[in-house]
Amino acid sequence: MTTPLISRRCTALRRHAIVVPDLSRVREMLEGLEDCPEDLYLIEGDPQSFDNSVFTVEEQQQAILVKTADCQWRYSLYPQVPLFGCAARENRLEMLHAERETLAERYATLLFVVQKTQRAHQAFSGFIGSHLAVAFNADLEAKIRSLNARRGEIERVINNHEA
Repeated sequence: MTTPLISRRCTALRRHAIVVPDLSRVREMLEGLEDCPEDLYLIEGDPQSFDNSVFTVEEQQQAILVKTADCQWRYSLYPQVPLFGCAARENRLEMLHAERETLAERYATLLFVVQKTQRAHQAFSGFIGSHLAVAFNADLEAKIRSLNARRGEIERVINNHEA
């Protein structure tokens, strides 16, 4: 029944190590553990009086070296994306700012393309509309015939008048 307690501690502590009073009792609970970091370190001791200064820690350029004893060291590379703490937030913020800049540039480019396409669409619609309107005008051939007939009449009147 204590498996949920360990599971809760894994996510609540946001660290990779848990101090437990007795390691032998924890071993059987590890099998059902699902929600925890990739690497989980269990340290036997009193959780109320545990002091982090029992380890010697050396921060290096790309990693950290933890000396748990004279004959036991742990060398851990820093993760590409930190998972916890201020460094994780700052790194995530930098990544999000860079992504926002990229998206803003892409948005501006796409907005320009959309505006250009809209202007072309409006021009094309105007062109089609003005030429399509001709098809719905009054019968132009009939108007041409009537104008030709009127011209013929005027030419006859002029010819009669000159003769």
